[in-house]
Amino acid sequence: MQIMSNAVYIQSELPSLTLPEGIREQITMLCDSLIATKHNVRV
Repeated sequence: MQIMSNAVYIQSELPSLTLPEGIREQITMLCDSLIATKHNVRV
């Protein structure tokens, strides 16, 4: 759950960051992937 919370936080802060072209999309895809793992991980 902590990884998912961190990914959501990162996504919420992305609009306020100045990033090189393409990096924002890569970070968004990574966060989406981390959030999706909640369905695959059993605690």
